[in-house]
Amino acid sequence: MDMEYITKNISSYFKIFLFFEETKINKILKKLNIKTPKLINDFRKTDEEIYNFINNDEYIILVGLGKKRDINIDKLNNIFDNVKTFIKNFDNKLDKTVLFRLENKDNNFLLDQILCVSNIYYKFDKYKTDKKTKKSKSKKTKTKKNKKNIKIYIYTEKTNIKENKNINKLIDSINFVKDLGNEPANILNPDNYVKIIKERGKKSNFNVKIMDDKKMREMGMNLFLSVAEGSKYPGYLVEINYNKINKKKEKKILIGKGITFDSGGLSLKSSKYMDDMKTDMIGSATVLGIIDYLSQIKSSENVIGLLAIAENMIGSNATRPGDIIESYSGIN
Repeated sequence: MDMEYITKNISSYFKIFLFFEETKINKILKKLNIKTPKLINDFRKTDEEIYNFINNDEYIILVGLGKKRDINIDKLNNIFDNVKTFIKNFDNKLDKTVLFRLENKDNNFLLDQILCVSNIYYKFDKYKTDKKTKKSKSKKTKTKKNKKNIKIYIYTEKTNIKENKNINKLIDSINFVKDLGNEPANILNPDNYVKIIKERGKKSNFNVKIMDDKKMREMGMNLFLSVAEGSKYPGYLVEINYNKINKKKEKKILIGKGITFDSGGLSLKSSKYMDDMKTDMIGSATVLGIIDYLSQIKSSENVIGLLAIAENMIGSNATRPGDIIESYSGIN
């Protein structure tokens, strides 16, 4: 899904307009050749309102943002969640062209709205079985990723193309992080995670250096390795950076926790929280996404990512509570 900025009206299946209470909407809709119904004055533009009507075979959806001074990221996320719920009724038509008219309070607010738009269309249905697909004789179920041909246009009265020229690259990196977080732990295990990082490094052109359990044991990283003792998968320390580090410039180090599943080991977590333990790798995925984005935009900053990847499971070799292990610093 790509987004494109435009400063003129185009034909689209959906036209979704966001308005602050202070914005005079009749003038804007008239400029876009949209005839407004008489009941338009009932739309007060509060942050809980969505108003829709049809104009020349186009669905016009007006979304209230409330007062300019009261808007914040939490309110904005709630507003877009409501929009997403509202347009679910039109899901079979979401492969059409969609036009969003966003408010230009400032560039940061515009960016927040664009990221909320991308959230509406993000889906993780990689393993969802197509209902039309029957099981084969081998009893293997085919899966089909649901890819809609969506074209998103962002209409602004004042174009911010220069400030947000890398928006599609940012969304790509954010969705990459979301996909990693949604992967089940039986697929995103430490071995596969490292493989994905290597592949992404080649695609986005960032450097990947992998230290396996043998190398880390030589380094004396016993505390970290003890986390992986109960798992059939080894632990890894992965260093990533996207350019040749300039020794004269300050280095920024980002460290991400990458526990692909955290059962708690012998200190087993309760079943209430076990479902979410596959997301214990989100810290590492976030660092990976940052490096991925900076690499795509060819940033000149010196940023290095360190990803500590392992799986914490129960096993005969699992670290016991009270075990004494020498850490990297030499302290027991």
